[in-house]
Amino acid sequence: FDENEKYYSNAYKRAMIQYVIDKKAYDRAGGADLWKSFLAEK
Repeated sequence: FDENEKYYSNAYKRAMIQYVIDKKAYDRAGGADLWKSFLAEK
C-alpha cells in the first residue's frame, strides 16, 4: 500500500510539473491572447 501511495504521489507530481511546463510554453506562445480572441469571436 505504501509503495502504491508513493507511486501515485510521484506520478501526480510529475503530472503537475508537466502541466506547469506546458502552461508556461502555452503562455510564451501567446496562448492567452489566442484564447481571448477565440472567445471574442464566439
